[in-house]
Amino acid sequence: MVRELFLAIILGAVLGFGITGGLVTLNKRNRTQPKPAVTTNNSLTPTPLSATPIIQATITPEPSLLTIDSPENETITQTSQVTIKGQTIPQSTVIIAAPLKIYTVTADQSGAFTAEIDLETGVNIVQINSTNPDNTQTEKELIITYSTAKI
Repeated sequence: MVRELFLAIILGAVLGFGITGGLVTLNKRNRTQPKPAVTTNNSLTPTPLSATPIIQATITPEPSLLTIDSPENETITQTSQVTIKGQTIPQSTVIIAAPLKIYTVTADQSGAFTAEIDLETGVNIVQINSTNPDNTQTEKELIITYSTAKI
């Protein structure tokens, strides 16, 4: 008899604390979510427009000094070698830092460059740095995954 009474008290306390904790959590969650603001405009008077002209600035982005044509970022390949092709300023030095080796190539007269790199199994982070003849540097990063698993 004492055992059943003790078990009922423990079970009641656990159930009570569980329900109370759930209600407190719901109450906190409802308080932290922002409520949408509701505004009404019952005025029939028009809002005056500003006499100051609106000037919009157009920002043209600077052309990228380094673009990677292939492979795309986050590519998954089943071969241990991949060819990196891209465009940069003509006659720039391109340094490609792969996990296994660092490769150096020079862009041709049109700015195109190509390098075949070796990959290690798994995720490879490849840093590509282009330094043009004026010593301006641009850097890109590629993530290439080499896996022999059947996809």
